[in-house]
Amino acid sequence: MEWLTEWSLGGFALAVVAHLTGSMGFQPLGIGLLLLIIVRLLIPIRPAPPTLGLGFILLAIGGLGGWFGLEEFAVPGSWPMVFKAFAGICLGGLAVFLWQFFARQPEQTNQPLQPITQNMLVMGLLLLLLTPLENLASSGVGLFGYSSMAFWIQMAGVLLAVIGFSSSRQSGRGLRWGLLLLPPLLIVPLIAQGLFLVRKPLMMAMWMMAPNFSGGNVGFTPLQYLDHQAFLKPSSKVVMRIRSDELPSPYLVGNRLTTFASKSLSWTARLDLSTALLIGSDRQERNRYQLEASHSADQAPSEWQMAVTSLRWDSLLFLPPQAGEVALDGEGLALNNNQVWDASFTEGVRHSWLVSAGGRQPGPPLDDALQLPELWDQPLQAHADLYAADQRRHVVANIRADFLDREYSLSVNMQQKKPFHDFLLNRRPAYCFWYATGAALSLRANQIPSRLVSGYYIHERISRDLWLVRESDAHSWVEWQDEQGYWHTFDPTPPSLDLFQQQFQGGFFSQWFHLFRERVNQFWDQFDLTEQVQNVAIIGGFLILVFLFVREYLRIRQVGKTVASSDEAKKWRKLWQRFLALSGLPDEPHWSAGHYLDVLPSSWSDGQTAAAVNFLQFYQSSRFRPSSADMAPGNQLLKEFRGQLKQKSQMQQKGDEKAG
Repeated sequence: MEWLTEWSLGGFALAVVAHLTGSMGFQPLGIGLLLLIIVRLLIPIRPAPPTLGLGFILLAIGGLGGWFGLEEFAVPGSWPMVFKAFAGICLGGLAVFLWQFFARQPEQTNQPLQPITQNMLVMGLLLLLLTPLENLASSGVGLFGYSSMAFWIQMAGVLLAVIGFSSSRQSGRGLRWGLLLLPPLLIVPLIAQGLFLVRKPLMMAMWMMAPNFSGGNVGFTPLQYLDHQAFLKPSSKVVMRIRSDELPSPYLVGNRLTTFASKSLSWTARLDLSTALLIGSDRQERNRYQLEASHSADQAPSEWQMAVTSLRWDSLLFLPPQAGEVALDGEGLALNNNQVWDASFTEGVRHSWLVSAGGRQPGPPLDDALQLPELWDQPLQAHADLYAADQRRHVVANIRADFLDREYSLSVNMQQKKPFHDFLLNRRPAYCFWYATGAALSLRANQIPSRLVSGYYIHERISRDLWLVRESDAHSWVEWQDEQGYWHTFDPTPPSLDLFQQQFQGGFFSQWFHLFRERVNQFWDQFDLTEQVQNVAIIGGFLILVFLFVREYLRIRQVGKTVASSDEAKKWRKLWQRFLALSGLPDEPHWSAGHYLDVLPSSWSDGQTAAAVNFLQFYQSSRFRPSSADMAPGNQLLKEFRGQLKQKSQMQQKGDEKAG
């Protein structure tokens, strides 16, 4: 059944190559590899098998090559254009798979599958089943929502793998095996259709049953509303790393909200036409954007810089209130529809930005910063009058004093009819968004312009100049405008917020990991690498990988020679042991064949001595020849020596019979 195994696995390799190269849009490469596989099936070319080290190097070369230059060859709109590194790793995996196919030796039915055969199966199925079904057929979408040709090539590959790896286990039971294998082969397409139909709901069910290791769903959202019956679970996922010798502010502003809707109990942002002006580039060739003059009156160091690395999935920027200039690797910076700064980062770069101070001047009056919602009635106004004072800063101090001893909680349970009244008048426990809303509307009721600010609160310091920001640090606070037009940060949330946030700080391992990542980034940022230097570094990496590949391959070639020479030495040793056993000569490892010629017994017959001399001379001239020698003459000479011994034994037996 070896012929069936060989050709089935050849078909499996053809299917893997056709699927992967077709999916990536590399049809010419696929045709070349298909011809190479056919040649291998006709001519048994068997190179040395790849080791784990060689496989890893090939995957690394593929990933680096894909990231560096695959987009130059990829078809526009294909998935390798977007997932360059992954596509390169797939090509490296394809090289490992074909190498394993070429190096595979015939299987023995009474022995377990060779490791290289098992590895070939795993690598081939991964490439066949885990890469997209795209760009393979120009006939459009077909069976089960995929192109029909792509689907049938994939199914044929799976079936050929089943046939190839099961046929290698059969011996003399071909008909019976074929009959047993026929039902599974016929039912595979039907099973595949069922898997496509249930895959999405099955994955959703598994996702819902899986434990929530992320911790929850509390995080920044550009539009916020008061949920009067909510139990929110905080997430400890790290979303930003902040590097700065001294923070200008513990607050990172996402957006500023000015309008409160009574029906939905939600805040929305006013339309702001502010833009970021491109003013040049810095030493790292990042674009520098000048924001409008800061209206913040918050205290900050005289000179400060803050480097932010975002781990969020989006491209939103979070800035301290005093931000005046932003530098980033991108082609644009503007406020989005939710009035959050959104950057057009260059593809493939880290989402990071450098923030520094700018000019400061009073802000214009905002009419909507004094508007009260429809729900604001006489009981709420009477409560807000308790905070009245002769100066605006004294009103803020009165609100802070009233909120100071209230309770912070993510578990909210307010009256459904008037939840905001229940919170403010009956002092119900709530989270930051409720306190910020209550403070902002109370300030407006005292003719003080105010707005609600949403973003993050920085508090987790893991080294002298490094802070972590988690989803659980998403926060809301208030900004109010003084008599001169400057805006001040006011956080009305009770101090118990600090105790709450400390519960969700990461452990030692998490903090160490992010500290290490930021130190590596900081190290590389010290080098002002031009594009030419980057290309030289990448080419140098290629050369190092190629050198490691060649050295590893030469090593396994040498190991193969050593194994072969070791097997040959065993055969020579076995031949020598047979001679010693027949001759009765002592086994002296330090004696040479020439030494044995000098100590041959004088009692031997002339024929016996001549046969022994012929064997020893052959052994001496052939055993340590640089190239391997044929041992057949040695076996023949040993056979002649055995014949002389037998002849002598027969002559002695006849002599004994005559004497008797």
